[in-house]
Parts: sequence; structure tokens; C-alpha cells
Amino acid sequence: MTTGADVAAPTGPLSLRQTMARYPYGQRITGWDPENPPEVERAFRVGYLIGASRCAERSLEFADAFENRIHRLRGKIYWGELDAGFDRWSDRRAAMLRGALQGGMEAVRARAQGVRKGLGPWLEELRIWAKEDPIRLAWSSAKPPEPPEPDNNPLMRHEVPKRLWGEVFGPLTMAGALNAPVTLVRQRSPFIQSKEQYDRLRAASLAKLRESIRAHKGEFTGLEELNQYEPDVQAVWREELAARAASVPGPVLVRVADVQPELVRWLWPGRIALGKLTLLCGDPGLGKSFVTLDLAARVSSGKCWPDSPLLPNLPGGVVLLSAEDDLADTIRPRLDAAGADAACVVALQAVRRLRIDGKTEEAYFDLTLDLPALEAAIQRTPNCKLVVIDPLTAYLGKTDSHKNAEVRAVLAKLFDLAARKKAAVLAVTHLNKAGGLPAIYRAMGSLAFVAAARAVWAVVRDENDETGRRRLFVPVKNNLGADDSGLAYTLESTGDVARVAWEATPVEMRADDALGGGQGAAAREDAKRFVVETLTANGGDMPSDELAEAATANSISERTFRRARKAVAEVYKEKGKGGQWRCRLKGGQPCTP
Repeated sequence: MTTGADVAAPTGPLSLRQTMARYPYGQRITGWDPENPPEVERAFRVGYLIGASRCAERSLEFADAFENRIHRLRGKIYWGELDAGFDRWSDRRAAMLRGALQGGMEAVRARAQGVRKGLGPWLEELRIWAKEDPIRLAWSSAKPPEPPEPDNNPLMRHEVPKRLWGEVFGPLTMAGALNAPVTLVRQRSPFIQSKEQYDRLRAASLAKLRESIRAHKGEFTGLEELNQYEPDVQAVWREELAARAASVPGPVLVRVADVQPELVRWLWPGRIALGKLTLLCGDPGLGKSFVTLDLAARVSSGKCWPDSPLLPNLPGGVVLLSAEDDLADTIRPRLDAAGADAACVVALQAVRRLRIDGKTEEAYFDLTLDLPALEAAIQRTPNCKLVVIDPLTAYLGKTDSHKNAEVRAVLAKLFDLAARKKAAVLAVTHLNKAGGLPAIYRAMGSLAFVAAARAVWAVVRDENDETGRRRLFVPVKNNLGADDSGLAYTLESTGDVARVAWEATPVEMRADDALGGGQGAAAREDAKRFVVETLTANGGDMPSDELAEAATANSISERTFRRARKAVAEVYKEKGKGGQWRCRLKGGQPCTP
């Protein structure tokens, strides 16, 4: 049996060849397999209810014929009787047939055990289970309700059609006396009567699993399907496999030919990838948190991305970690202003830890200690697509953010979590004060932050904007996307709260240009000297366009020129209709037209 909360997008109809490759004959098809969409789970449950109802309320001879008919229908799907019209099929059809077969046989087994009066209430539980909306795919919810304990005498073997003996009594009981009663019909899980009993049985089951893993001396196969199981089962496997790997020195090799190629999955196409770490850096006060909440709003509500207004964006869940903004007076109002679906956004504010004295306490989240809590938060957030950490350095615990080795050790575990949960992690950080360096060296702390992230975006003030309100969202690096363009935005007021207003036109500028990276002090001083000398040669005042053209002719970049002009000169417009823009040295007087 498999479990999983993450569900893939619905698959289209499969050809018969694809069907046989995906579901070999005899393989159990379950509606709660993470490879299947929720529609398959719905079909499985409906089929299960149909099979159980018919075989519980009619004769066992009918159940025999019903089981035989379902087998024939499934056989036509698997073995390709195209003349019957099954040249194409859907996952839902196969799941419904399999559900009908399992539900019918479960009803027959319950009757053989001696369940009589309890069949009606059990069928009612199945009806509620089949109608569950929304469907929950955790095993505790997806597992069909168990039939009740027997309330009457069990059936003799001769009272059950012989063809059903193997299904009902199990193959090992078929050699017994024909008229012997069967008090235990096929081994089943214990009847759970309380949460405490379930916890004890679960703990015992995990202990047996741990012992069996330790006792196995060879290699394990099929580990790529580990994520189909429940988190506690996955944790046992990972702990034991990690302990085994640590005890065996030597290289860990992967043959590239054995690696199945995969396409990069995108949250924001070309900019933020699912299952990867993306870094957003910028100086304080430029609206980095506004940007992260705007993105969270788009994910939660399914609103289109700023540069893709026609591309559908399926909604998903968001987990927020914010160390600087209050949830009630800042985060929630900004999300509402951005159009978020607040029901899909979860804030992780603290973690509950067990102290030495046995008491619990709430503590600040720490990436070095509390990744299991973050994983649980992602697990509990339906279809979680985005995790925002703002700022990243606030959650590093005792890690020295300037030491590459320590930073990489923390980020490696975060990468693993993002990849397993297929969620994009967007972390915010500030810029350092080392002006003049390339943008890749401007992120606060160790270079490991930028090196480890698959994409890094910078928020920069647009120095060319006279209003001072325009911001640039530009790439520092993008290892996975081919688009090097950025975007621009402003913060617009919506009453008492501001929100991000994106511009549709791409910005063809990289962060190096926007931050002035790589210029060096000498280049900036040369540009200032050029502006002063050129204006002085023209009497301290000249048209702005002519000064800009002279700067370009002297191989001074537009950004360097504008920064130099701002430092030593000022721009003004001549009085009167049709006056042109001119530039003069600071402290000078404009010429009267």
C-alpha cells in the first residue's frame, strides 16, 4: 500500500501498450498512489462502494458471478481485446474496476467471518468515505473503512462458492475439511479501537521495519519509490540507510546512464524553479518583502505571473517564515491587498520542543535543528508550491554566515527538502556595502549563498527614474533559465496598505549594470572628471543631450555617466514654452533663454 499527499497533474488517456507497461497484470491499482490524480481516488472509492454494496446485499452466488465479470472486464483492458472497444482507456476506469473487485471481496470476507448486522453501518461509512470532498490522500484517510467485528457464526466452507475459496479463506485453507468453520478469514490488521492502540501498533511495526533493515546484508532496490510511504516510514529508512552508509567508507557512484532525464519544473517560468533554492537580495527599504508576498499571493490565488498574463497558473499552498514583519498588521494586510487566498498561506512562527524536564516550550525556528518541522508544515499545507524565508540569515542559528563550509552544510539539507517536496524555496537576504564589486559578490555573508542558489535576483533602485519610486527586479545569476531579462515595479497605495505594481515590459539589464558592479572607483572618478571638464569648457552649462552624447563618445556607460552627473551637476529645464533640458555644475546659475 502506498501513501502520499502530493498528487501529480491528471494524466491523459493511456494507450493499451502504456497501460500494460504501467500496470502489469495482477498489480494492485490504488486510488491513493501519488502517481495518480485525485480523480482516480474518487473512481476507486466509488467502485469500492459499488462492489461492497452489491456483494453485501445479494447472494454469494451473485458475488461469484460479479467477481468473474469484473475479472473479465479487467482482462480485456490488460490483454488488448480491441474488438470490444477498449483500444483506449482512462486511469479512472481501471481504478473503478479494481475498487469494485476489492470492495466486493471485502464484503464477502466479512460475511464469511460472521458479520451480519454490522454490514449496514459499514456500507454507510463507505458512502461517506466515497463522497469525501476534498479527497485526502493520507493513508489514514484513503484507507477504506474496515468491516466491523463478527456478530454471528462464521460460514462453513461449503456455504461459499468454491471459486471464491482462495479469495475468501486464503490458499492455505483450501486443503482443510469441507465442512470446517473458518473463524479467522485471511490475516488482516488488528481492529483499532483507540488512538493509543494505533500508536502502539505503529511503533511496533516501525521497530520491526528497523530490525529488518539492519538484518539485511545485501543492497536494497526500489528505493526511488520511498517517497510514496508515510513520513515516519521514510524517516526510519533514511536513518538506517544513512547509518549504514556512514559505516561503510568508500565512494558513492552513480552511473549517468542509469539517471532518468527530467525537465526543470517551474513555479514562475524562467525565473523561480520548483524544488530549488532561489535567492532575492537587495538593500533595506526597496520592497523585497512586498515582492515575496506578491509572489505568495499569486501562488495561493492562481493569479498569472507579471510577464505571462496569458499563461494559466494553478493555485497552490505557501509556507511563510518571516522574522521581521508582524503577521497581523503587516503580512495579512499586504497579502489581502495583493489578492491572496489567505486559506492557502501558512505562517511558521515557532517550533515546539521537548525540554529535559519533560515539559514543552515554543522556540524560534532554526534551520540547523528544525527542518523536520518545516517538512511537516509543507506536508500539512495542501499542494505546497512555495516556501518563503525572510530573511535567511535570521534562521541560521549558530551558523557563521561568513564561513562557506558551515553555510553549505545548512543549505544542503534545505536543498534536499525542497527537492523531495517539489517546492520552491525563496530566501531573502541583504546586500553588503562593498560597492563597485560584481553583483555576485554583493550578497550578505558567505559566497556560498549565491553559489548554492540556482537563481539569484536583485532588487535595485532605478537611478534613471526621476521620481525615485521605480525598482528593478534583475538577475544576478540564473543557472536554469535562458531568459536574462528583468522586470520593473513600483509600490502603489491601496488605502492604508501598498502593493507591488509590475510593469509588463522586460528590463534588459543585469544586476552588474544596475548596481554598478565591476566599475571600480577609478572609473567613477574618471566619469566625474569628464562631466566637470566638459561643462567647464562650455561655460558651466550645456544641453543634457549633448553632454550625454559626449560621454557615450568617450566610452562611458550610461549608468556610470548618470551617477557621475548626479554627483557633480544638476539637470533643469529652461523656462518658457519649448524649453529644453540642460545641465549645469552644482552651484551654477542657468542661462536665461
